[in-house]
Amino acid sequence: MTPLRISRALIQAVRRHAEEAYPLECCGALLYIDEKMEARQFKNAQDENPAVDHEGAVRSAETAYRVSPEDAIRLHQELNQKSAELAAVYHSHPNAAAYFSEMDRHAAMAGGAWDFPAYPDHLVVSVIEGEAQEARAFSWDEEKAEFVERAVEIVENAS
Repeated sequence: MTPLRISRALIQAVRRHAEEAYPLECCGALLYIDEKMEARQFKNAQDENPAVDHEGAVRSAETAYRVSPEDAIRLHQELNQKSAELAAVYHSHPNAAAYFSEMDRHAAMAGGAWDFPAYPDHLVVSVIEGEAQEARAFSWDEEKAEFVERAVEIVENAS
């Protein structure tokens, strides 16, 4: 699996977004537009309509994210109207490691309703006490029918 190549400036922007959202989870997307990667920050609307996790617990914006409907519409419009491609969805884990949680998997699989993810590529940023730490990428592996870790390659200028 090829690494997620992201520019130093863009990963810093994602890390800043995660720090600014702390202690809540941030969320956004990385898009290729005309072969150049750009970030889109989304509003975490989790607290407006709290979701129940796979174990039945209600999750707040401190432990889950939900892209606002307005941001989701704008994203899909952008993907349809421009020569844009989704590189990855990103979110943060406040006071937790950068891993692809069972809640992340459940959400990616439309609450367990699908056998494949709506968005196959993800970037998760750990934020400990307000400071962004590691960022790790995860992608859907069709053979394994599971998300697997994918290398993140930080470059000076990614395209």
